[in-house]
Amino acid sequence: METKLIYQDEAGLFQAFRSGEEQALTSIFHQLYPSLCYFGFTITGNQLVAEEIAEDAFVKIWQRRNIFEKLRQLKSYLYSTVHNDALNWIKKNKNRLEKDQNYSRQLQFSEANKLELIIESETFRQIFTALDKLPPQCRKVITMIFLEGKKVRQVAEELKVSQGTVKTHKARGILLLKKQIPTLLMLYSLLI
Repeated sequence: METKLIYQDEAGLFQAFRSGEEQALTSIFHQLYPSLCYFGFTITGNQLVAEEIAEDAFVKIWQRRNIFEKLRQLKSYLYSTVHNDALNWIKKNKNRLEKDQNYSRQLQFSEANKLELIIESETFRQIFTALDKLPPQCRKVITMIFLEGKKVRQVAEELKVSQGTVKTHKARGILLLKKQIPTLLMLYSLLI
């Protein structure tokens, strides 16, 4: 069950977290966990390991919540922890992974492109957060077209609506996303 709590701003959320409010931790977890899993997966190549590493990172920040001064510092710590723990996992499983041709590529890629991976993970987090705020039909259409790669005709058939309705929801969804994420226009132009 997902709990969505609304704090007045990030500062309020962070203060609640530092004060030990578990609901604030839950809110931060829901915001950052998917992108941290993605980040960990790009390093390890293993989804279950990435999820476990991300979960452990949240345990660590909860135990050390008083050392953080800002939410940005907390996010940085989470990404660094996931990065380091993922590399440690790769090193610990080196013998098993050496059989996999991707092992050396993964290790080199993760070291060289840490910042790129963080930016990519954060971009995905912002996009999915913005998607969650769309009206249900717009969200469904945008997801089916852009994430599942379906054509307008296929979406219309599955949703049992006209192609014009699908196009309208698509256009409205894109417009709403552009307002939420200013850089989405650039990302959208890369998708089409």
